Amino acid sequence: MSLRWSEHVCAALMPGAVAAAVWPRGWARDPIERAALACAAAGPGPRWSAAANGLRDWISGRGTQRTGVRIVLSNQFVRYVVVPWRDSLCRLAEREALAVHLLRETYGELVERWQVKVAPGAWGAPALACAVDREFLGALQALCPGTPRSLDATEPLLMVAFNQFRREIARDACLMVLEPECLCCAVFRGGQWSAVNTMRIGPQGWSQVLVDRQIALHGLSLDFPVYLYDASGRADVDGDDLAYRLLTPSDRRRADPALALFSQAA
Repeated sequence: MSLRWSEHVCAALMPGAVAAAVWPRGWARDPIERAALACAAAGPGPRWSAAANGLRDWISGRGTQRTGVRIVLSNQFVRYVVVPWRDSLCRLAEREALAVHLLRETYGELVERWQVKVAPGAWGAPALACAVDREFLGALQALCPGTPRSLDATEPLLMVAFNQFRREIARDACLMVLEPECLCCAVFRGGQWSAVNTMRIGPQGWSQVLVDRQIALHGLSLDFPVYLYDASGRADVDGDDLAYRLLTPSDRRRADPALALFSQAA
């Protein structure tokens, strides 16, 4: 926990829902305000528009005090690709161009509408690239210009969970992040990004079968370490035959508050 020089808002955006919390200036550990907003789509339009509009309406109703805003996006709003290392493409712009090429192989011309960023990584190692609808990011950036608010960060949930638990994850491991409607799976080999995919969860909801499916999809051995962060609050936590280890922050003081917001709105 660090000293806050202004009010701070952290918001989690999901399809159909927004969860937010507000911290005052100073050292306070607990938020002074929480909000869980249902944001039903009003008609045809991008899947993200209801959440973006809900956050805009809520935050604009909070007055004009100086506020830092951090936004964490559901994995359903993000496309991921692992960018392999190539000695001939070591500049950031070159790696981002490679990421766009790899995404285009899967998603076609949709990639032209996305903002693609490659996360910082070690020299010579694969890196994770994230793609988000450029219009969506523009709507989020429009929350702050001309106001005392500042958009300090926009982050995908997968990276927030990875940064929270990276010291607990084995060098060869599978990290799964569960939301109410999707499961995001990241595979690490030798401590490096190897593969990432996101799958929608149907009306049957959570089941260990989803874990088995990901293990088969990535060709993992049955003893490959699997870690699950449950951002939905719906995963099985009891039993001796679980196919995964459930991750929870070991120290509340070091827990990223953004993670709890997803289950708050689930």
